[in-house]
Amino acid sequence: HLQALGFDAATSLNFSIYLDRPRLEHLVNLRRSWLTVRRMQETSGLVPIPHLQWATILDLERQLRYAKQQGFHTLALNLQMIKRQGWDTVAAGLPVIREQAPEIRLLFAGVASLRRMSQLAALFPTACFTNTTAHYLAQRHVRLRRDGLRLIKEPVDGHPDLILADNVRLYGDFVVEARGQGAEPPVPSP
Repeated sequence: HLQALGFDAATSLNFSIYLDRPRLEHLVNLRRSWLTVRRMQETSGLVPIPHLQWATILDLERQLRYAKQQGFHTLALNLQMIKRQGWDTVAAGLPVIREQAPEIRLLFAGVASLRRMSQLAALFPTACFTNTTAHYLAQRHVRLRRDGLRLIKEPVDGHPDLILADNVRLYGDFVVEARGQGAEPPVPSP
């Protein structure tokens, strides 16, 4: 059905890895996530974009090796609702991705903070970003402005589609600006 809508690719399903859950649950959910990738390959003409997630660096290294062996050039990282403990795990893995798979393009989902977006764009200049914040706020007649790395929410009158366009433009312009800084990439902090 997605192909009929003109899509060429889709992210695979990802099964959550809760760091406070038993290790076996992590391994089962990692396997389930990659099984959905295989199923997409077998049953559709869509190019699957696997979700990369990990509880340990070993999990990450294994998945990067597998993704490269299978010829994947884009991987998704779902950073929605990353709490402190989860972000620490993600941040520890980012240098590993950069070192072991610099050619892989990343799609970051759920990044709304300009500070975090800036850090990620500096580490991965070819990365793409998506979040629901721009749409969520536009539907509530809230336009985003910024002051440096601080987002400012401004109630406005107007059609939500026009507000959404402004909010998306803010993020898009910001990513272009963040990529153009050319400084040594910072190590993401919590």
